[in-house]
Amino acid sequence: MVELLVRLVEAESPTTEPSTHREVCSILTGELQALGFEVARIPGNEVGDHLVALGSPQPGPGQLLLGHFDTVWPLGTLDSMPAKIEDGRLHGPGAYDMKAGLVQGLFALQAIGAAGLTPSLPVTAFLNADEEIGSPDSRRKLD
Repeated sequence: MVELLVRLVEAESPTTEPSTHREVCSILTGELQALGFEVARIPGNEVGDHLVALGSPQPGPGQLLLGHFDTVWPLGTLDSMPAKIEDGRLHGPGAYDMKAGLVQGLFALQAIGAAGLTPSLPVTAFLNADEEIGSPDSRRKLD
């Protein structure tokens, strides 16, 4: 978990710099695909791409895991605030809001599969690139 979180934190992804989102999207896409999800990038309007991941493309009700990978931290913050573990806690831009939450969600899905369990409803994950500015673009995509 820690290794993945460090990778995500080191992939700077400020909301205002959509071009920086490519790396974090690639990391998350790989992790979701390894869990059997079909992943697509949804182009953002004036923001970075959003990710939608389908665990089982079945019609009908399902459950939505919603998260974001954009951060409030400006590009270059890693120079003065690198990802580091101190007193048993990982610090770095975006670590708490919400890259650690994304890692927890991924590992929960992995644990469900490892236990041989199947969710009672199909799981879809939607990870947006504009939460830190109020989700103006992704909200329209979810509606």
